[in-house]
Amino acid sequence: MRFFLLCLLACPASAAVPVSAGSGATARELMGVARLRGALENVVRPEARVVARVGPAGEFGGAAEAFHLSRRGNRWMVAGSDPSGVLYGCLELARRVRESGRLPERIEFTDRPRRSEEHTSELQSLR
Repeated sequence: MRFFLLCLLACPASAAVPVSAGSGATARELMGVARLRGALENVVRPEARVVARVGPAGEFGGAAEAFHLSRRGNRWMVAGSDPSGVLYGCLELARRVRESGRLPERIEFTDRPRRSEEHTSELQSLR
């Protein structure tokens, strides 16, 4: 019995993959991070981390609402051209996680969403 308790105490509890936003994140970025955390709440992948942030100026050639998803080692990155890009990137990664039940093993994906009825209705559903 004592051995069992020691093993139980020595084994860390499984936790969802942590998602962090850049310092000074806006409400849009935090909304995207919250949606991504929701999609990841049952995904356990030790040492994995997701970072969502606005990328350096010029990284997206001035495109508004653009984002890039990538993986480097145990870190998945959501980089947006602006706070809306971070939001859309988080929503895209969350969609992929919900569909597969895990973080993608390989990902290098860039998109520049268009303002459309689809995006407008998706943003309205977030309110």
